[in-house]
Amino acid sequence: MTPRLTLLSLVSASVIARARAYNVHTVFCAECSDNFDYKSIGVYWSHALSGMPGNVTRLLACDEHQLAHYKGLNLGPTFVHKNHGRITHKRDEAPTPLKYESGNAAPFGSRPSDSSPSYNKPASIMHWALESEEAKYVDYVLYIDADMLLRLPMDPIKMGVKKGVVVSEHVGYLDVGIRNKLAFQFLPEDQAHWAGDDLDKIGFEPEGKKHASAGWYHFFHMDDIRQIAPRWLHYCEQMRLNPQLYWKMMDPNTGRPGGTDHDIVTGDAYVGHGQAPWISEMYGYVFAASEAKLKHILTHGVVVYPDEIGAGQPQEPSIIHYGLHCSVGSFHFTKYTHGNFNAVGCTGDLFGDPPQPSHLERLCSETVLTLNDAMCFYYLRPSDEGGCGHAALRSQCPAWKQPRERTCADKDGNCKLWSGSGECDKNPGFMTGACPKSCGQCDAQKIAAVPAWSRGLALSHGEEAPHMRPVQPVAVAWEEGYPAGQAHPDAHVAHEDHHGGGGGGGGHEAEDPIGRAKDKGFTALTKELVKEARHALKAREDHGAERAEQAAVAKEEAKDGAKDGAKEEAQVETPKATVAKEATTEAAEEVAAGSSSPSSRSKLFGKLKAAGAPSGERPAETLRGSSFDEGELGRKRQPAAMPRRVPDLYADAEAGAAGGKGLAARRQAAEEPAAASEHDGHPGSSSSEGAEASPLDTLKWQMYLGWVAILGLCGAIVGRRFCGRGKKGKFGASHQQSRRL
Repeated sequence: MTPRLTLLSLVSASVIARARAYNVHTVFCAECSDNFDYKSIGVYWSHALSGMPGNVTRLLACDEHQLAHYKGLNLGPTFVHKNHGRITHKRDEAPTPLKYESGNAAPFGSRPSDSSPSYNKPASIMHWALESEEAKYVDYVLYIDADMLLRLPMDPIKMGVKKGVVVSEHVGYLDVGIRNKLAFQFLPEDQAHWAGDDLDKIGFEPEGKKHASAGWYHFFHMDDIRQIAPRWLHYCEQMRLNPQLYWKMMDPNTGRPGGTDHDIVTGDAYVGHGQAPWISEMYGYVFAASEAKLKHILTHGVVVYPDEIGAGQPQEPSIIHYGLHCSVGSFHFTKYTHGNFNAVGCTGDLFGDPPQPSHLERLCSETVLTLNDAMCFYYLRPSDEGGCGHAALRSQCPAWKQPRERTCADKDGNCKLWSGSGECDKNPGFMTGACPKSCGQCDAQKIAAVPAWSRGLALSHGEEAPHMRPVQPVAVAWEEGYPAGQAHPDAHVAHEDHHGGGGGGGGHEAEDPIGRAKDKGFTALTKELVKEARHALKAREDHGAERAEQAAVAKEEAKDGAKDGAKEEAQVETPKATVAKEATTEAAEEVAAGSSSPSSRSKLFGKLKAAGAPSGERPAETLRGSSFDEGELGRKRQPAAMPRRVPDLYADAEAGAAGGKGLAARRQAAEEPAAASEHDGHPGSSSSEGAEASPLDTLKWQMYLGWVAILGLCGAIVGRRFCGRGKKGKFGASHQQSRRL
């Protein structure tokens, strides 16, 4: 084993060893749709690959209608609960009195009911924390989104998580509402202060701060999330149902405002007046955490987007959030072109083969290649373990390519001496810039410490890959009282004990609760229900109804996915985009109808290629490696020389402008228009959010106004010079000199 692999193994083993004294668990929220299936497979794979301690569970929001047609229940460890995004949330008949409210009368401007996919974020972890058996044995839980990939193991103790202290990423635009006293509209004064009393306090506080601008990932002590999860959902509802508390809305009958007498800016730059902002769920967390008087340690750069700004952070991020489009040379990737990716259809499709990346393009390349590897593993995984189990599906996973390195050299002859005395850790600000090589900050050294790169490059070069934890076996648990009989009969439900591989659950490892059939939270399908469900499906197949129904559902999802993608990218649809959308819809229909063939797929890939979309088609080649059990995915060998990237000046200008706005602003601009598109079947559930401005249009207007200002300034300078010359000719040089004096 090479030295770099030995170092990586030691680091991962160290984190896992520390976790053995306590049980760490990772959960992520998803819905039962194609849009979330490939993302879920990506999370399962990255969790095992990264060396993240403990086990992982998908929190699956699924109503009975969705579950009746859903085929992805057996992707991995899953906890199923009702889909709160498809539930109408109404004002209570006797609501908890909020500011400006009196009695049971609904104030002017309030909303009688609301529906939004964002309710699933707090509801998912609420059901799991309070109702699942496995949650009883968890000490710390990491909560992430489905469109995230874990890169490095995360130790809650080292990060500062403890009872009463939550570790999360700092969300800058939440500071806006907190500064404007939004929390005081929903909480008593003594609780509201906990939202932002320490907002301007500089420096790290190991005991956390009274600053709740937290989001994107949360690392909780289990006692804390059990306490605040129901209140998180409650305040999400209150925020969305009571816009009169942050918008000035005049009652025409009384001439008085229904709530506040002035608009309170929330930090949501795209919401229309009188509407609930997309970030209502995030404020729901702020209020719930403040009510419980939780403190926070807010990180910067633990989670990043896979673009050049994210890759330029001084530290290697632990999580990639692929919510923004990214590029590697002329290769482009965005999740919104894959909303109908049929992972459970076992088609062998992948996400493309990016060229050799630069250092700042490496996260984009890593995202695509990690998802490819996850799908290759799923295609070849035995069907009784939750995979496709098709020996004929020998998809060729593209090879990982070493990023092009920047110049990296120490700038001082004493760097090695300083590094040996611990200065890299004591004085990182100076040492990272002056002694990058001695401090291990060169590009190759940094990516060698990332398990995905270490494994990918080793396999591409024909070397021994580092040890990887096995992906967890399938186990399905249910919300208490959920009608499990609605599940698809092909879904695999665990009945026997399963021990998630690796280093999780140290103190309770022998008591892994996953698969405990006796527990009411793990309701297994009974033989009678399975028999009835199979009989019903057989009857539908005999009449040809099931296939037609699946085709209709696939077609509708394809249309919704195309709408969502257009909304996120905020771009004007072109003829090429129309062709790509039609081809994607056609492909979904063929797969659902079972009529997909190599010739038809080639035709569709031709359409996509003509439309400028990256094609995932590649020659069918045999996997390298004699045995799947060795864990080696098939690779194309890396060519001796890779073409250099053609500079994309427009993309560079866009990235530079976005960077000037700040990372938090870019996050909001990217995520807000896509909130509804993340939840299949509800493309319009957030229609009350109002029309959203395109980030690209905003950039164009900013550039236009900037040029107008520059031209105006130049005109003024030129005019002044001409005026001066005219006066000089009229009055003489002596007069001009006296004017200058």
